Formats: sequence, C-alpha cells, structure tokens
Amino acid sequence: MTLEWILWLASILPQPHADRLCLTTTVYLEARSQPFDGQVAVAEVALNRLDSGRYGDNLCGLLLQPRQFAMTLVPQDYALKNPRAWRKAWRAA
Repeated sequence: MTLEWILWLASILPQPHADRLCLTTTVYLEARSQPFDGQVAVAEVALNRLDSGRYGDNLCGLLLQPRQFAMTLVPQDYALKNPRAWRKAWRAA
C-alpha cells in the first residue's frame, strides 16, 4: 500500500478510524525499526500535541502539518511494504 492510498482512505473514513490510520502510518514511518516502547513514544508525542489544543482538533490534521511528521516528508508514492512492522505500529498507535 502507498502513502497516497492511506491518505485517501483517511480522508473518507469517519473519526476516530481516520485518526488511528494516520497515527499508525506516522508510527510506521517514524519508528518501524524501533522497539515497541519507541513506537509508543512517537504516538505519545502526537497525542500530547493534540491534547495541548494548539495543533488542531484531530490527529490527521496535526500529523499532516508541513514538516512536523514523516507523512509530509516522504513521497506520496512511498510504499509501506512491511506488514509485520505495520501490525506493530497499529498496536503502538
């Protein structure tokens, strides 16, 4: 699956499913090779920013702010090829 496809899917999913997809994608892109605790830490950074209220009212919007997280730094045709890492990122998110 590509980042472009994930972004499209997140745009049509209802909340909170879209936010979970965006957070999982961010954890995958930022920390897929890290231990589980490192992946949880990435998710916590995003959730703390959301809780602060200064970065928007949903995770997808927050995670797609320019140059803040990996979803805006990799090409949209980037392929997420590691299903095991995706499942681990899903649990961490």
